[in-house]
Amino acid sequence: MSKSTEEQSDRSYRGLMIKRGKRHCKIVNVNDEEDVLFRTTNLRDAEHYLSLIEERDRLLTLLESRGVAPHRIYLLAIDEAKRGRVNDEQVAAVEVVIVAKADDSAVVVRHLSDGREEIVDLEELEPIDGGSYLQGPDVTDESVHVVLRYDRETESASIVAMRDGALTSEFVSNWSSVDPPGSEYSASVVVAGGDVLVCPPHPEATLTGMIYTAEAGEHYLDDEGNQSFILPNMASPHRQAEAQWIGQFMRHLGIQTTTINGLWEAQGDAIRTHHQDTIIHTYGIGRYARTGERAYEQVANLLSDNHLQLRFEADPWFHGNTFLNIYEHNQRWLAVVCMDAVAEPEVLRDALGFAQIHCITSAQSMAYDTNALQVNQTVLASATLSEQTQHEMASLGLRVEQIVLDELF
Repeated sequence: MSKSTEEQSDRSYRGLMIKRGKRHCKIVNVNDEEDVLFRTTNLRDAEHYLSLIEERDRLLTLLESRGVAPHRIYLLAIDEAKRGRVNDEQVAAVEVVIVAKADDSAVVVRHLSDGREEIVDLEELEPIDGGSYLQGPDVTDESVHVVLRYDRETESASIVAMRDGALTSEFVSNWSSVDPPGSEYSASVVVAGGDVLVCPPHPEATLTGMIYTAEAGEHYLDDEGNQSFILPNMASPHRQAEAQWIGQFMRHLGIQTTTINGLWEAQGDAIRTHHQDTIIHTYGIGRYARTGERAYEQVANLLSDNHLQLRFEADPWFHGNTFLNIYEHNQRWLAVVCMDAVAEPEVLRDALGFAQIHCITSAQSMAYDTNALQVNQTVLASATLSEQTQHEMASLGLRVEQIVLDELF
């Protein structure tokens, strides 16, 4: 009886096994041996490769259990003797990302400020208070012009995308000349009837927080009717450079910019009620506090004549829009609010006397029940929006469109 020309090694791991032949070894899928993951002439190399896969999975499990993930930004104390105590003692720190495994309990991290790398213990890395931030991939700077035609009579829309700005303008002119009255046109990026400006990525700086546009600033008209924009002052160090880049973009568009003193994170803490142009300005007290109390004095009168200030518990909430939002349809208002976050609930109830108040739980607010955007009669919301809040929005006559927002949340 001839001996088989191919044997199975004793080594296997999670559906992978080593098959040995006369001249080669390979790692295959146990359920489909035609699916070859690795091939070599040396059994030792195959065993080493399988060990590397096992080590990789073990490290990822370890990182997951510690709440640490590759590509996420973490804090590392500058003073080596104080590492692991940044959040507890507020010691000076730098921002880093994990780039590789070093050994069983250590990883290689890269400093975002200068690209320097060093090996640190996992216990020395700490999350950023107030939320997680990701390091975004490299992005090529490219502009796309999107034209949207919205017809209110038929409640329909048509969209065309082009790279050439001149052709876009020509297309809009032609479109306007042949369409009947009642249609509206825009040669900018438009979503569900609202004009959207797309700020290009910075060509050099790693501005990973730019996707969180609620903190990008606030547009307003000054006393002379000039287009103006208030730039933010961000609490997290890795987001503070955003204001300069956004300001440059706004001025390029012919919009004048305004800066303020103190911490202010823009729309996240300026909740529009859609009632008599009133804005509720929020600030937090607690470990996750961002916008400061004094910002109200500088921005409130610029944005609206009617406004009030509201204090909230900044743990676990960090912006006003994490526990409060207000929606309107046909002169009826719905306020979605988590009263557990509000320091003085009666003050807020009095301010919302014009609206139906729908109270949500802390868990529902942490699942982004109030992080939704109303555009005309549509509410764009996270896929985690609770059924109760969906029902209240539908009762108001709004259409809810849920979107998976894993990149943001």
